Amino acid sequence: MKKNILIILSITLVAAVGWFYYAHQPREKVVSNETQSTTKQDVRKAVWEHLPADRQELTKSTWKDAKVQQITLDGAGNITGELVESYVGTEVYMVDFTTTRKAIPNNIIVIADKDTFEIIGYGLVD
Repeated sequence: MKKNILIILSITLVAAVGWFYYAHQPREKVVSNETQSTTKQDVRKAVWEHLPADRQELTKSTWKDAKVQQITLDGAGNITGELVESYVGTEVYMVDFTTTRKAIPNNIIVIADKDTFEIIGYGLVD
C-alpha cells in the first residue's frame, strides 16, 4: 500500500513540475510569427494600393499573391525611381507581383519604404 502511495505521489510531483515549467515558458516566438505575417500582408496591400492603375491591370492576380522580401538596398543599379539614391544602405521591402505577360520575365518588382510602405522605385527585370 505504501509503495502505491509513493508511486502516485511521484507521478503527481513530476506532472506538477512539468506543468509549472510549461506554463512559464516565454511565448514570444509565436507572437512574432503572427506579427511578421501580418506585416507582410500589410506591405503587399499597401504597395498594391500605391501602384498606378495600368500596373495593377497588368498583374496576374491581386496583392494577396505577391511575394515580399526584406532587403538592404546596396545600390541603385537595377532600380529606377527618383528616391532610390536616398535609400541606399537602408532596409526596404521588395514586393514581387506576377504579370499577365507571356514573355519571361513576367513580373513587376516594387521597392517600398520599410516604415511607410510608399513606393521608392521599380526593379529592373532581366
